[in-house]
Amino acid sequence: MKAVHQHTIRGLFKAFEGFLHHAVIGGLNAEQMRLLEETHKGFVRSGAALPAEEQERLREINTRLSTLTLRFGQNVLGETNAFKMTVENEEDLSGLPASSIEAAADRARQEGLDGKWVFTLHNPSVMPFLYNADNRELRREMQQAYINRGNMDNEFNNREILAEISNLRLERANMLGYDNHAHFTLEETMAGDIATVMDFVDQVWEPAIALAREEAEELQSMIYAEGHDFVLEQWDWRYYAEKVRRQKYDLDEQEVRQYFELNTVRDGIFDIVDKLWGLQFTERHDVPRYHEDVQVFEVLEADGSHLGVLYMDFHPRDSKRGGAARVAPCPPPPFHTTITPLRRVTQSCPGPGVEWAHCDNPVKCTSAPRAANTTRRSR
Repeated sequence: MKAVHQHTIRGLFKAFEGFLHHAVIGGLNAEQMRLLEETHKGFVRSGAALPAEEQERLREINTRLSTLTLRFGQNVLGETNAFKMTVENEEDLSGLPASSIEAAADRARQEGLDGKWVFTLHNPSVMPFLYNADNRELRREMQQAYINRGNMDNEFNNREILAEISNLRLERANMLGYDNHAHFTLEETMAGDIATVMDFVDQVWEPAIALAREEAEELQSMIYAEGHDFVLEQWDWRYYAEKVRRQKYDLDEQEVRQYFELNTVRDGIFDIVDKLWGLQFTERHDVPRYHEDVQVFEVLEADGSHLGVLYMDFHPRDSKRGGAARVAPCPPPPFHTTITPLRRVTQSCPGPGVEWAHCDNPVKCTSAPRAANTTRRSR
């Protein structure tokens, strides 16, 4: 079966090349030629022009890269879940917002540590801590654990995985006629090549460094003004930057936070999309969900016709990776409405081809329960 598939792909590619040649002679317009050229490039970048044995090796590389990329993410998630910092003395909570303290107490109770506070490396826990905790040693512990996820000498270490990924990407790029992986990936971007990227970096680098030095001096001055004599370190940056912001601009994110309740922000986004494109969102409670926290909305065109389904997954949990990734279409679930896939953004695929949204760092918004409209009809 594999040999038949390979033969079919090679035959299709040769047929397409012949068609492309005749299309040039036939004088297609610019848009049509662009479509053909991009399709041809897609064939070539996928290895269709390679000899059969090299195509087989390319498939092995792509399969291995998929496995390694998944393992990398699983290791980061594993390390994130494994770290827990338990605070036993209430004075060590100095500077933290009440919401963070309450969340840490809830986590401690879940783990049978009543009267204590547990902080983790999940963004809603670690970020408020790094920005607000007065205890410098605990900030150091949290920050070092956060930046070294996948880089510790344990079962979650990603160093060998990264080395193998780099080698396989280079081998794949060379097979397809590129000098390195950067050349291969940049060809499909607006930049187009390494030289353009480096030129942009050179334009930004010196001004960015100058600004960073200026900010560091300002933060160091505040450290001295508070009567300390230590030198600014990584775990101090967010903390003192937040202090400077409050001092210079009288801006406290914890005060602003109350105006960005999660469902209010969500409905505001729905209103903007409605005004721009006329799309409507109707909450559905009869659609399968992979977790009770997930909100499901049917997306409708301005005329009320079905467009797709939107799954919104805002809250972090131990089984959920941060970030987002594109995935292949999923088979439709048992659902009485025809599902038209939208762009897919998720780590997993429990059923329909849908649009996914989740929040890695809901620090700036609250999630207090609120009665939300089941249908957004603002027009």
